[in-house]
Amino acid sequence: MPRSITLVRHAQSANNALPEQDRVPDPDITDLGHEQSRFAAQWLATIQPTRLYCSGFLRSLRTTDYVARQTGLRPYVHRELFEQGGCYAGHVEGELVAMPGMGRIEIDERFPEWEIDPNISVKGWWHGEIYESDHAAKSRATRIAQWLKASSELEGERSVLIIHADLIRLLLSVIFESIPWEITEDACNTSVTNMTLSGDEWKLQTYNSISHLPAKWIT
Repeated sequence: MPRSITLVRHAQSANNALPEQDRVPDPDITDLGHEQSRFAAQWLATIQPTRLYCSGFLRSLRTTDYVARQTGLRPYVHRELFEQGGCYAGHVEGELVAMPGMGRIEIDERFPEWEIDPNISVKGWWHGEIYESDHAAKSRATRIAQWLKASSELEGERSVLIIHADLIRLLLSVIFESIPWEITEDACNTSVTNMTLSGDEWKLQTYNSISHLPAKWIT
């Protein structure tokens, strides 16, 4: 049966609104981000999703919380859906410090009754390199693409993944092998990209759609 995959970039985070040197490893969303999340959740409810996934980054979790409340879906916090690079502190190459991200107990305390990937430990979800290499990121995107295509739990479902801009571009480049020109455009916060899979054929329906946002909330 065909499956629908909707990729949503998280709402504006504090880091999105700050210069690079002032950014923190795992920022919350801004007041504007809360508004973006509210509008995105209202729109996503109209497409009647059946499954909801997010990363362990707080900005993804916060955005997902709005969608969960609007749709009644129970989110699954997927360890592999983090932004390219992983979780780290600092901004100068060679001086970065790996950070663990939130652990399963902390996630459960903030978002009770959500399902948490068993690969996320109590110590955190990021235990990789200080900064995830391009090769490692592409390998991870390939694994995600294979899961989206082959997982029996997604068959016939309309799945929403609330993730990150660089991961969305990387995932699309793996799925479609060559990137259409429009995918090089920067993804806006809470922008929506929709794909369908029928048999072995992926089709890109929309990319970076922000039709759900009033102009004053677009970032």
